[in-house]
This record gives sequence, C-alpha cells and structure tokens, in this order.
Amino acid sequence: MGNLLGDTNPGTDVTFIFPDKTTVEAHRLVLCCTSSLYRRIFLSNTALSNLNAANPDAKIGGKLTSKDINNGRVAGFVLVSSDRDIPYDCVYFEESQRIFLTLSEDISKAALIEVLNFMYTGKLNLSTETEEKHTMAILDVAQTFEVEILTEFLKSEQEMSEKDLFEQWKAEFVSFDDALFCNTSRFSDVSFRVEEQLVRAHLCVLIAHCDFMAAMLSGNFQESGQQEIPLPSVSLDGFLGFLQYLYTDNVNFEHHDPIEVLKVANRFCSPRLVTLCEVCLEKKMESSLANSKKKSDRLGDLIQLIITAQTHNAHQLASKYLYYIAINFEEFKKKKELDCLSTDNLIVIEQQRWPPPCYLTELNAYRKTHDRDSSCTLM
Repeated sequence: MGNLLGDTNPGTDVTFIFPDKTTVEAHRLVLCCTSSLYRRIFLSNTALSNLNAANPDAKIGGKLTSKDINNGRVAGFVLVSSDRDIPYDCVYFEESQRIFLTLSEDISKAALIEVLNFMYTGKLNLSTETEEKHTMAILDVAQTFEVEILTEFLKSEQEMSEKDLFEQWKAEFVSFDDALFCNTSRFSDVSFRVEEQLVRAHLCVLIAHCDFMAAMLSGNFQESGQQEIPLPSVSLDGFLGFLQYLYTDNVNFEHHDPIEVLKVANRFCSPRLVTLCEVCLEKKMESSLANSKKKSDRLGDLIQLIITAQTHNAHQLASKYLYYIAINFEEFKKKKELDCLSTDNLIVIEQQRWPPPCYLTELNAYRKTHDRDSSCTLM
C-alpha cells in the first residue's frame, strides 16, 4: 500500500491540512484499518458496535462526531470540513465526500508523514542516527491518533524486531480490511457488474495489490473512467474469491471454487493467486486419488484438470499430473480418455514414461529369446 501514499494517487478521500496550509492525501480505508481513532471518526455507530461485539477485549470506544472535533474535544485536530474551510456539521460523514482534517499546531508534519508511512506499509524508517526528538514526535503522533501497534513498539524502545512489527501490522490490517471493507459498499469508489450483481470495491486496494487492475483503472483504458465496470465473462464466485485475496492476501477455498478463482486470477495476471489455486487443487486431487481403488478411475478428472490448468496458466499443476500419468502409464495406456490430450501433451508423457519404452522393448526381446525358468549351466 506504500505506493498509494501521496497527493496524486487515485482513491484518496481524506486531506490532512497542516498549519502552514500544506496538505497530505490519504485513504479512509487505510486509516480505519490501522487506527482506533479514525475508526471512531469515520465508522458509523452500527459498524463500531459490530466491531465491539466481535472483539469485546479490543475496547474500540464510542463514536466521535464532527462536532466533537470542531469543538476541540479530539486532540490533534482543530477542524473537520467537507469544503476545506467550512466546518462539517453533519454528525456522520458522507461516505462519498472528501474529508478535510485541519491539524493542530502540536502535530509535527515530519512525524505525521512517518506515522502515515507506517500505517500504509507496516515499516518504520528509523535508524540509530535518528534524533531522539524526532522519535518522540513520532510517538506523540502515534499516541494521539491511536496507532496502537506503533505506539507499543516505540514505548518498548524497539525491543520488538522490525519483522515482528510488520507481522503485527499486517495481521491487524488484514483483519479490519476483511471485516469492514471486503465486498462492502463502505467507502467504495468503484463497482463491477458480475453475473447481473453489483460488486463494490476500493480503488486503493485494487491498485495496490494488482498491477493489471492498476493499469486498467488508472491508465488510458476505457474502464478508468467508469464508475461501474461490466465483467461479462467472469463468474461471481471466482471474482469474489479474487477480491478476498486482494483484501486479505488469502482465499477461503471452502467458500470459493478454486477453478473459478484460478480463471479470474489468470485473467487479471495474479501469479501468486494462481499458485494458491494450484496448491488447493493439488490437495483435492491427491485426496481423490488416495480414495480411489484404481488410479485409472480418476484419469478423466486428471485430464480435465490438466486441460484447465494449461488453459489458465497453472503450468506447475499441469506438469505435475502429466508426469503422474507418465509414471503410471501402464495402468492408463488402454484408457480412451487419453485421446482427449493434445499431441504436445502426449509427447511429454511419452518422454517421461516409466518404465521408458526402450526398456520395455528390450525386455520383450529378452523374454522372446530366453526361457524365464532356465537355470544357469556351469561349463
């Protein structure tokens, strides 16, 4: 997400205004995934209640309104508005509106940018040469804006490793991203029409985690100017699985068909997701083979899986089961299903056969010229 922090990236819906009138753009989605304070500002009472019910030990706190901010009851801010300088009097923030947050004098610009960088990336650019004053300013901002993981890290005098810090950030980010934003309309700024259903999403997530989507939605493609993008040849189940991967870095294949997810992953050029689908499909096939009395009973399924895998660039999966057929060829060779394979696939199987054809030819020749029951005679 780090490449999305800045003033020119699409999908930003929050503008921080410093006392010197300079600004920094951000995304409500990222802020809500990493800060209790921003969840209390931007989320509705219902959303906060659901979070509190799901995580009773989290102590998320109650809703903060625009009046709380504009009346000076929220540290770090002096004004929240929808038109830069006009106070925002609405109790709940309109999700489609840009929000302007004017910061108080005690918020260090350099420290806030460092905290925002952590909120987007899970990484902190501190070194042994970093001045203690700057580190304390970062801690003050992290505490003020309730970025708990960063606050704990700095208070512990960085005893936690940077790797552990990143893993904690990622776990929290993914948890809130999934619970609050995956396949919901909250803060969404792009929609897809899939199998006649409207699926909502967020530009910042799509662009950060999928290069194909980044090119499609922020480049010169037709889709970049559309609020609703039709996907006529994509299955709803596969696309929802694909979105779950973009939002959470994983897919629950108990809820999504791995074949359908594979098709979408290949279409949108997501090689890691293709690999996850391959792993899932391999496990399913291995279980099916283990439960079959004869390997040959599953040949039709194997061939269908190979063809599907090759069609959608799951080449590791296809290669594995071409090899499986090759090393068990004696059991499969009389099956008509082999005719469904392409000539190229049959050549690969022939090259990898075990025992190899040359061995079988020599074995047959030997058996024709020697009596298997003959005994050796000493001269």
